[in-house]
Amino acid sequence: KKYSGKNWKEISVNEPIELLQKSEEIQNIRKRLQFWKDLKPYPMLPGTENIFDSVLYQGVKSFQERNGLHPDGVLGKATIEALNKKPKDLIKQVSVNMERLRWLPDTTVQEFILVNIANYALDYINKKDTLLHSNAIVGKTYRKTPVFNGTMSYLVFSPTWTVPPTILENDVIPAVKKNVNYLQSKNMRILDFSGNEIPPSSINWSNISGANFKYMVRQDPGPSNALGRVKFMFPNKHNVYIHDTPSRSLFSKEDRALSSGCIRIERPIDLAKLLLSDQEKWTDDLIKKALAEDQERSVSLSRKIPVIILYLTFWTDSRKKEQVRKDIYNRDDELYKLMQKPLNKL
Repeated sequence: KKYSGKNWKEISVNEPIELLQKSEEIQNIRKRLQFWKDLKPYPMLPGTENIFDSVLYQGVKSFQERNGLHPDGVLGKATIEALNKKPKDLIKQVSVNMERLRWLPDTTVQEFILVNIANYALDYINKKDTLLHSNAIVGKTYRKTPVFNGTMSYLVFSPTWTVPPTILENDVIPAVKKNVNYLQSKNMRILDFSGNEIPPSSINWSNISGANFKYMVRQDPGPSNALGRVKFMFPNKHNVYIHDTPSRSLFSKEDRALSSGCIRIERPIDLAKLLLSDQEKWTDDLIKKALAEDQERSVSLSRKIPVIILYLTFWTDSRKKEQVRKDIYNRDDELYKLMQKPLNKL
C-alpha cells in the first residue's frame, strides 16, 4: 500500500534510535525511506523487522544528507521531524522555490558568489565549476539575513569592527553596566565621531542607553575580533557582509542561524586566496602576513564579483538528487498563500 496524504502515519520516538537498537517505529521508518527512494527494498530475516540494521542505517544517512542534516545515521529529533514531512507539504515547497528561482538575475555570469541562507552555505562558482564550498552561519530568526543581490569589490584583512547600534544597545551597553572592564576584555575602545578615544571611566554608565550614547564602540584587530581575520565587502543598504569568525566551534552545529544578520563562513582564507589569485603580489605568505597585522588593510579586487544571497528550501543538485532544507525563517507558507491569490488581489 502506497503512502499518500491520507495514510501518512506520524512517526513518534521518545529517544534517539541508534544502529542495532529495536523500536516499533522501525518498520514505518523503513517504508518512509523507501518512499523517498533513499532506501531500496531488501530481504530481512524473520523477527528482525523492528531492528535498526546496517542497511537501514545507510538509508537514514542518505536521507539526512539530502535534508541538510548531520549524517550520523542516528534517528534523532531533527531527522524524525524531516521524515514526518508529508508529500503534499513537499509539493508546496517545490512550487514556492520554483517561484523564488524566477527572482534570480536573468544575466548569465561566469563568476559569482552564492549564499543560500536556508542551506547555511556559501559557494564560489567560476565558469560553472564550484571552486569553493563553505559552511556558513546566518542571521538569527529575529535578526534575519536579507535576500538581495550585491557586487563584491574589495576585502579587508585584519578588520576592525564598529559595533552596530542594535548590538550596542542590546548587548554591549548592558554588558558594560554589569562589568566596567568588559570593553577592555573584548579589545574594544570608545571613540567620538572625530576619532578621539574616550576613557570608559569618564562616562556615567548608569544613565546610558542606546538612545543617548553619543559615541561609537570599535573592536581592534586581533584573534578575538568579531569579524575574525578577514571580511569581504559588497556595499549594500542592509550593511550585510561576509566575514571570518573566532567562534569556529559553531560551524559544527546543525542549526546555524546564529549571527546578527551578516554571513560568517568557515573557509574565509581559502576564499580570499581564490579571489586574489589573479594578483601576483598576493602570495600565500603576504596573505598570511596581512591576516596577522594589528591594523586594517583593504585590498581591491581586480574585478567586481556578483553576490547572490537567496533563500532556497528545495532544489535538485548536479546529481539530480532532491535537496530539502528546513524553512528556518518560516517563509514558505507565507509565500505559498500569496501565490494562491489572484493577481488583482495582491
